[in-house]
Amino acid sequence: MDRREIEEVVLRVIEQELAIPRQRIRLDDRFVADLKVDSDDLSFLLVPAVKRELSVDPPMDAWQTVFTVRDVVDLVIRLKSLE
Repeated sequence: MDRREIEEVVLRVIEQELAIPRQRIRLDDRFVADLKVDSDDLSFLLVPAVKRELSVDPPMDAWQTVFTVRDVVDLVIRLKSLE
């Protein structure tokens, strides 16, 4: 799976799980400040969906460094490269 495919899956997951229209989501958007997503939605909706859709299981502390959409993509890429 290449970067573009991972980006598309992450964008789709954000759209579906967080109910944010795809055209509003940019890779540099910050979840809290730009997309107005609260931490509970990140923890209980986004994280499990990313794990399920992309077959990755990052440790919970890895999510502490995720602030933007691009951060999610980068995290998945790092995990996939370790497989």
